[in-house]
Amino acid sequence: MMHSATSTYLFVPDEEKINTEVEVPELKKLCEDYKNDNQDAEGKVEYKVNGTEYVASYVFIPKYKWLFLVSASQKDVYALSNGMRMFLIVFGYILLILTIVFFLISKRQEKINQKLVSTIAKNSQTRQSLNTAMFKDVLTNANNRVSFSMDMEIVEVSAQKPCYFMMFNILGFSEINARYGNDAGDRLLVRTVETLTEVFPGKSVY
Repeated sequence: MMHSATSTYLFVPDEEKINTEVEVPELKKLCEDYKNDNQDAEGKVEYKVNGTEYVASYVFIPKYKWLFLVSASQKDVYALSNGMRMFLIVFGYILLILTIVFFLISKRQEKINQKLVSTIAKNSQTRQSLNTAMFKDVLTNANNRVSFSMDMEIVEVSAQKPCYFMMFNILGFSEINARYGNDAGDRLLVRTVETLTEVFPGKSVY
């Protein structure tokens, strides 16, 4: 406790300083600021004594010109906030590291998913190609003999529901291959299937 009008100590832990002049510059200035003040006031002041920094909360009592201070070292006052600050810094680094790790895991998982989708697509294409090779003529895309045999096993044929066939034969086909080449013969086969499909829409061509 200090007397602002005289800038002297009224109460301090060191009894020898009682009623002596305040020697700490910051506290002496505080006394001067409130020397002629007649209003209640409160605030905070920081000062240094013997190399130790202190923080004090004060209350000014104008009736008696008293400045009542509660002091503590900055180290003790800011220990919790410094600890929290350090905790937040460490937590921030950990969060950053976890974010990077999860990002890398996500990117790796994305690549794995892409490979999986690609593998499934390839398997589907392979299955489709195998199915085509088993049941379709590769050149004309018409159904082959295997497909015809399997279809005949499941079709229901009766007097009320007959099944009709039309068979075509290309005359002189061997001569066409011999004279104009296999490519010309292939084009003739493809065109024949296309014509049958156009003439008999919705029907099966083998």
